[in-house]
Amino acid sequence: MMEKSKRQMNSTYSIIHELIFTLSGFDSGLFKFENGIYEINGALPLTPGENKLIEKVLKIATNYRRLKNFSEDNCNPIYSQSTHKYGTNTKVYFLALCSGIEEVLEPYRKAIVHLENEILLDPSKSIMFVLQITEEYTVLLHLLNYAVDQIELKGNDLNWCHIMEILQSSPCVRSHNSEVAFKRIQKRCHSIFLKQLSVWLIYGELFDTEQFFITKDQREDIPGEVEMVHINSVANMYTAYSVFKMNPSQLPSYIPSSLALDILYIGQTVVMIKQKPSNAKTGLYEHDEHQDFDIWSGKEKDYLSELREIEDGDSFQIERLKLLVKSMRQHLTNVLWNVAVKDADLLSEIKTVKDLLLLGRGEIVSEFIKMANPILKQPPNTSRLRAAQKSLKEAICSISTRDEVLLNKFIMYFQLDCDLTGWDCIALKFQVKWPLHLLFTEDMLGKYNSVFRLLLKVRRAQSNLLEVWKRQMEDKKIRGCEANTQLGQLRRNFQFVIDNLHHYLQFDVIEVQFSQLIKSIKETDSFEEIKNFHCLAIANILTQAFLQTAVKQEGLVQSQHAVMNCLQTFLDMNFEFCEFAMQAIEGVQPSSNGIESKLCELEHNFMSQVGVLKNMLTIVQCQTSALALSQLLLRLDVNDWLKKNVIS
Repeated sequence: MMEKSKRQMNSTYSIIHELIFTLSGFDSGLFKFENGIYEINGALPLTPGENKLIEKVLKIATNYRRLKNFSEDNCNPIYSQSTHKYGTNTKVYFLALCSGIEEVLEPYRKAIVHLENEILLDPSKSIMFVLQITEEYTVLLHLLNYAVDQIELKGNDLNWCHIMEILQSSPCVRSHNSEVAFKRIQKRCHSIFLKQLSVWLIYGELFDTEQFFITKDQREDIPGEVEMVHINSVANMYTAYSVFKMNPSQLPSYIPSSLALDILYIGQTVVMIKQKPSNAKTGLYEHDEHQDFDIWSGKEKDYLSELREIEDGDSFQIERLKLLVKSMRQHLTNVLWNVAVKDADLLSEIKTVKDLLLLGRGEIVSEFIKMANPILKQPPNTSRLRAAQKSLKEAICSISTRDEVLLNKFIMYFQLDCDLTGWDCIALKFQVKWPLHLLFTEDMLGKYNSVFRLLLKVRRAQSNLLEVWKRQMEDKKIRGCEANTQLGQLRRNFQFVIDNLHHYLQFDVIEVQFSQLIKSIKETDSFEEIKNFHCLAIANILTQAFLQTAVKQEGLVQSQHAVMNCLQTFLDMNFEFCEFAMQAIEGVQPSSNGIESKLCELEHNFMSQVGVLKNMLTIVQCQTSALALSQLLLRLDVNDWLKKNVIS
């Protein structure tokens, strides 16, 4: 009996020894690893209960073996430098993941060594003892295998963001040990992320664009320069700094997009400051080695220290990172404010842009219209563009030889290649001092030019009416009386509406908005707020000038379009009237009956169109409650003018 018991104990000891070998991730004679799992290789002289215990231990050994194979295969330096089945853009994070798995498996390995020592000291230990020692790692090994399975499912589509997401998301329940282990693995991956973040935030550099949520635009940066323009071409006064963008597919879900955009802004601003043009006239970018110190004013050490503390934390401290990024962004916006307002003389630049693009210098505009009208009333082409550009410079010089700023700052181009006249396509490109190109972007320039063309059309209408008046006065002197009172009255009616429209656009809208903009700029020390104030001012001008096409209220958009169409029709009617009036005064029209008939038609169209305009303006005024628009309606209806002169 004792002999039988001794044989059983030796058999159990041998089985336990084989189990320990298996738990270490190796093959043994009694247990084989096939099809990704450990199985009993033949029958064992054990009770059914002991077999059940063996199966539980083998599940633990299977999970460990899978993890061991995964980390060994992918932590091999030679292998990791080659193309592997988990994608080519995850190497650094993949190595961090594997090294993290190796780190958290170390306690398990120590437990197996401890188990082996216990068995050597006491060969009578049972299979239950083996399970008791290893069972506490069951949950951890299972969850790690689950994470590895999710990674393997991604295959070639795997990127670093997937790794971070898989580690962050957890199946139903985790033990304390597994929570700690996953945090350690995450810490290794987050350490790489925070190092990338540090380099980007402080220096504006990307050392691995394939494993970060910020990437550089693939297009080549063109050195900024003034170039000759032609139809369908826009002059690049100087190219903006290198363009970076956020790739949402590379952004883990636990990092808010608002935080990511702030991070993008900070690094891109640092890049821009480091690429400050060495020559403002040519716009050529050269790196200034002294700029690095000026960007952060010595605070970069504190920021780097804070980032290291976040990196050393037991878990990813997203709230602490948000506060740090907010502080860095505020510092940069203050730096930009100081450069923009003081060094670049923002207020002076705004005035210069307003003087020409928004027709603040009316005398220059009037002279330009006289000189350029024969050129721009024809379809656009390259030669007419050059002639119009020359006319603009001559108009500026004829008013004041001291306006060198206006002469050198603006260049003309045709925005559209079409059958319209040059007046319909004209646009201006302008060069502003660095870093004001952040305010006067291409999109903003397009908005300025929309207002510019509308104002030019109104001023041309006024100019044409003035020419008709002059010709009438000359004819009156010759004849001793006004030749056609009906024509004179219709001219005065056109003049009344267009003068009030011009006053509304130029003074009630543009002057009011720019006065508020300048006041707001003087009251803030934040460049971000200046950008917001500027965008708001231009948006208000577009809305109040009926040029806004991106209004949230759909009905208001339709009303805006209706008013603008009505205004365009009215201005075209004015041009038609002026052309007819000049012919009538000069005796080109064949008969007085023809003149009377045409005047009656023009007068009827005038009254109808002004009635439509009045109704449209009233609708928009009700929708927006705009004070400036109320003033326009009040001016048009002075002394009940609308009631007397329009067809309702």
